[in-house]
Amino acid sequence: MNTYHLIQYTNNGSLLHEMLTPTHAYLTVLSHHLHKFPIPSKIISHQRQQDLALSTSLFLNMQRLIITCVFILFFVSPCFCKRLLATSNTLNVIDYGAKGDGKTDDSQVLGFNACNGLSVNYLSIRNSPRAHITINGCEGATFSHINIRSPADSPNTDGINISSSKNILIKDSNIASGDDCIAIIGESSYINATGIACGPGHGISIGSLGRNNGRDIVEHVRVYNCSFTKTTNGARIKTFSNAGGGVQVSEVTFRGFRGTSTNDRAINLGCGSPGCFNIVLDKIKIVSSQPRKPASCSCRNAHGRATSTVPNCNISLR
Repeated sequence: MNTYHLIQYTNNGSLLHEMLTPTHAYLTVLSHHLHKFPIPSKIISHQRQQDLALSTSLFLNMQRLIITCVFILFFVSPCFCKRLLATSNTLNVIDYGAKGDGKTDDSQVLGFNACNGLSVNYLSIRNSPRAHITINGCEGATFSHINIRSPADSPNTDGINISSSKNILIKDSNIASGDDCIAIIGESSYINATGIACGPGHGISIGSLGRNNGRDIVEHVRVYNCSFTKTTNGARIKTFSNAGGGVQVSEVTFRGFRGTSTNDRAINLGCGSPGCFNIVLDKIKIVSSQPRKPASCSCRNAHGRATSTVPNCNISLR
């Protein structure tokens, strides 16, 4: 007696059941009870059935592999799953175990090292443990529509920290942090920032420079059309008190600043003993965030010019 394989299909073509009989076929259906009833059959050759069985086996094995991988990712890597299920592009690092106090953790959220021709757009970050974004050894990078938010009392949480880089543009971004909104440090040149809304924070700063009497050069910096809301400073240059002749700052322009400062020094240009040269302050108005309290400008070894600037800054021409 010949043996045939009987296959029963649903309306959409999926396989429901197989029987090994040439004359009768029964479909087993599991719902509330187990039932059997005669059905029409479709008989195919033994070779065809082997091919189908092999294909079905491979498909099922692939399904099992995919399901296993997903389960592993969900149970082993909760960070991955949270990002996978996220509905926005906002990264809150506290969700991934960070304390956000500027002390317990010592890492930044995003670090870009030796990246050329980089473009980063429409990114939001909250509550970094330290600096939110670091740019180091990069050339030709553009950052736009960056939204950074950390509390004013979170120490060492720079918004964007730039070092050893050139031809960097940061534009049209909102930065609130417990430290500098943007910090530009050693060996950086041709840095441009425009359309930055800063606050809270320590303002937009060059430095700190000259740590351990080290060599730091910053030149050709342009910061235009920025607003400040309850920042400790607006424009700032910072050098360590023991910084020597290795610190060189030149060709820096702060222009088109508006806003409020919580500190009496709305502008603070603290240059080392060699001095900072060709510093330009223009069209600036930063007032105290406290009614009837005056804001001031502090300049040490800063050389250049200040025009249409409030508070008034006595920068020596040299």
